Amino acid sequence: MTGELRKKKYVGKSLPTKSLHADGSVIYVELGFYIVLDFAKNVIEALSSARDITTRYKEERENRKRLSELENAQR
Repeated sequence: MTGELRKKKYVGKSLPTKSLHADGSVIYVELGFYIVLDFAKNVIEALSSARDITTRYKEERENRKRLSELENAQR
């Protein structure tokens, strides 16, 4: 099983994605998925986590936009 897990694209990484809040507003969340193995390498459970990264995501997007504008202004 672990050989199969290592081949997966997002193993050990968090995945940012857009989602809807209960109030209907758009938010960005970072999702993490983890497989827990016992000593014999058998899957014993799967864990997942999600956290709101909306503020960070919007700041990073704005920074990328500013950088692009500065780079284009120098051409």
